Amino acid sequence: MNDKSHQLRLLGWFGSALVLIFSMISIRYVIAYGWPEDVLTWLYIPLAVIALWSALTFVPVALLCAFTAVNGARKIIVNIAWLMATAAIGLVVLDSELFAANQFHLTALTARILGTPSWVFLGIVTLIAGVFLRHLLARIDRALKNDTGGGKGKWVATAIVGAILVSQSIHIWADATYRVSIPRFTHYLPLYQPATAVERLVDWGLVDLDAARRQQLNAKLDVGSSVNYPLAPLHCSKESSLNILLVVIDAQRGDLIDPRITPKLDRLASSSSVFEKHHSGGNSSKMGLFSLFYGLPGTYFESFAAEQRSPVLIDQLQRQGYAISILSSAELYRPVELDRTAFANLDNIRLETPSANGLAWEKDRVITNDWFAFLDRQQADQPFFGFLFYGSANRRVFPPDLEAPSVAGDQRWQHYVNAIHYNDQLLGEVLDDLGRRNLIDSTVVIVTSDHGEEFSQSGSGFTGHGSAYTSDQLATPMVVRWPGVDPKRYSHRTSHHDLAPTLLKRALNCSSDASNFSVGKDLYFEKDWDWLIAASYSDFAIVEPSQVTISRRGGLFELRDANYQVDTELKLNPHVVTDALAAMQRFYVQP
Repeated sequence: MNDKSHQLRLLGWFGSALVLIFSMISIRYVIAYGWPEDVLTWLYIPLAVIALWSALTFVPVALLCAFTAVNGARKIIVNIAWLMATAAIGLVVLDSELFAANQFHLTALTARILGTPSWVFLGIVTLIAGVFLRHLLARIDRALKNDTGGGKGKWVATAIVGAILVSQSIHIWADATYRVSIPRFTHYLPLYQPATAVERLVDWGLVDLDAARRQQLNAKLDVGSSVNYPLAPLHCSKESSLNILLVVIDAQRGDLIDPRITPKLDRLASSSSVFEKHHSGGNSSKMGLFSLFYGLPGTYFESFAAEQRSPVLIDQLQRQGYAISILSSAELYRPVELDRTAFANLDNIRLETPSANGLAWEKDRVITNDWFAFLDRQQADQPFFGFLFYGSANRRVFPPDLEAPSVAGDQRWQHYVNAIHYNDQLLGEVLDDLGRRNLIDSTVVIVTSDHGEEFSQSGSGFTGHGSAYTSDQLATPMVVRWPGVDPKRYSHRTSHHDLAPTLLKRALNCSSDASNFSVGKDLYFEKDWDWLIAASYSDFAIVEPSQVTISRRGGLFELRDANYQVDTELKLNPHVVTDALAAMQRFYVQP
């Protein structure tokens, strides 16, 4: 055996040993998860652990092997592998301890608030790991020199590939069939993002979402929980007689309440409470709607979705006997996943709205008509909760015969404005209908959006939504017409986190402290938020009036100023970071 071949085998077996070591460390995460409730979860957990560490280990090992194959055997390559593995073991051990104690993983941001004992612990663990791995490499080296077969490695590689394929397949199936115990394990492993394929399975006819969802609702299995929500039971003094209508216009910017573009919303605003500095809790539909219904940071989304834990707001509406109508232009199952979050406990909801050509503006028309039909069936003595989610603006589509105001700007902006104008017309129909039915004075009407929309206004090249934490992507309208409340414009900073506490307190007569179920407060409590947690698909930001701290998925973070420009002179506010991290772990089960 030549030196190059020997070194490639050495790196391969060293990587395999590391997978085993990382998997043993992961027992800490498994203990935090709890005892699996069924055989399939028992199978999935070890396979998922092996799959994760195999992927994270063999990507750098493969790069080192490629370098060896091209440049020949070099001792420095093995030493680089040893140093990387030593550091990785120290960090994973520290992460497992941090997660067991605080329910969040180690990142560059969380590292900033660790005390001296944590760093001493890391140093000791890293030193021990370095010595151990040096001996391990020597043992593997000697063993390979005495072994000329080489066939065993193929079996190890087959087992690893099998673990990856089987674990991902199990997760895809469990996610599509609303099985709780398997998806909720994702939160426990660092950097773990298993595959999903709900849309594809539905398109292929392999999964009936309605049937699977009904089966899950009927089963009501207790499979344990990683979330402690609410922290205390709600106390509500009496049943409410107020109706509630929540209208969400997808992607409507906070500055688009305009007499030309949105005349119906502008008219409503003149008789309503208007919160002029309102921000969503996310820059995407998934996170924006989660923050709206739960009053919690979107960083909790994956755990709540995995466990299909409904918000206390919807639970209380059900307890008080509300008739509930959920009408959405967008599919409820992807990407917003409202079927397993906000509406997880509601049966007979329509997961997808049919239309002639599948266009968003057609679906907006359909859900408006369906809303009128719901009110036609409504009993006079039963309060109702309605949710209308319009999607034309997000798609920038509108009826071909629409007459909309002309605005300065490019075609994208004009199409966006046209779609907003169309949704405003539908909103006007809904409001006029409430008036004709004499329901307007007994209904709390809320008009808002899930997130804003950007057209490169920040000067950094960001467009659309989900791409940055600029005010254009986070600021949304918040117009609330509350019977008996005088119209007023409020200039204090508010957020989506404040809606659930407001409705529970003022509409549903609940006296419970909002901190038991939310990070928000009453909208009408005229106090600015000092910082706001806003989430996206794979990262989050701590938004302060003067700066934004973005924590990236890979663990790094960056600081931007109030204009969303990178500023190397900005510094973290450790008190804000500490408070924000505490808010992001407060509703997890504590050890």
